[in-house]
Amino acid sequence: MPEPSHPGAGPDPLTERLDAYLTDLEREPVPPRLAHTTLADLQATRRAPAWGGPQWVLAGAAVVAALLLLFSATRRGGDELVDTTHAPPTSAPTTGGSTSPTTTATGPAATDGPTSTAGEPGTTTSTAPAPPGSTSLPPGPSVTTTTAKAGPATTSTTKVAPTTTTPAPTTTTPTTVAGEVFFDDFSGGAGRWTTDSGSWSVMNTADGPFYGATGTGESRASAGAAWGDVTVRARFKMDPAVIRAGLGLRYQDADNYLFCKVDLPNHQLLVGRFQNGSATVLASVGHAFTASTFYDMTFRASGSSLSCSVAGATAANASDGTFGAGRIALLSDGHAGFTDVRVTVP
Repeated sequence: MPEPSHPGAGPDPLTERLDAYLTDLEREPVPPRLAHTTLADLQATRRAPAWGGPQWVLAGAAVVAALLLLFSATRRGGDELVDTTHAPPTSAPTTGGSTSPTTTATGPAATDGPTSTAGEPGTTTSTAPAPPGSTSLPPGPSVTTTTAKAGPATTSTTKVAPTTTTPAPTTTTPTTVAGEVFFDDFSGGAGRWTTDSGSWSVMNTADGPFYGATGTGESRASAGAAWGDVTVRARFKMDPAVIRAGLGLRYQDADNYLFCKVDLPNHQLLVGRFQNGSATVLASVGHAFTASTFYDMTFRASGSSLSCSVAGATAANASDGTFGAGRIALLSDGHAGFTDVRVTVP
């Protein structure tokens, strides 16, 4: 029986050898003892076979032929196996032109938000070339791989606590700040003042509040800081029984300070030094002062130079360097009231 041909298959060397072998067997002469053998002899031989050399040769040839047929069948079965390397992947086709196999990566993109390409949000598709040695698919529906839809990327926000800069507190030193550094009209009381001698109280009058000495002897009240070059101004009036009243500068205590006073009985303006409880007049000028009249007094110290003025009467060119700095003071020898006390420094 001839072997079925296979498209594209050439002659088989083993088959050719077997055919040649069988042809040789046919050409072998029949042994003499078989030349006149009848059918009865053959049947007898079948019942009681007597195997000789030719029988073994024929049996071997049959076995070889069976093996060759089995090998040929195996080859045909192998050729009919399906080439799965070219089978398209099982997936849902999509419309459009043919494309090469694609690889789909899902998940949040490496950006602040989701990235998408012609599909579901958050899905990025990249196309990879076909591996070497593979066969391209014929034109037809494109093949894609369906992947699970990824959720949108999450942007993480880090809150930075705000930086608060607290400015350092600014301390104003009256001795170094130019301009007005002190003012008191006693509308809020006399809490800024210290009574050093006599008795003092705030008196509310038709002209406003006044801080007044209520005793009959010498009364002194001080306030402020240790000012050196300084000017103090105040408005005041005196009762008829008052002997002297005015302002003090560079005040150390009740027995040491510089003064500017109105001497009411003698109608004079005096500039002097009170040191260790003893008064020294450094300059004076005459003026007709009257009781129960408001006067504006200005007393200035700059280095060792002292000057004082009241109602246009000026005592100038006084000089004293005994006290370099001190507080301010209100001075009265009897009943007198003060208001609108102002202190300025250069």
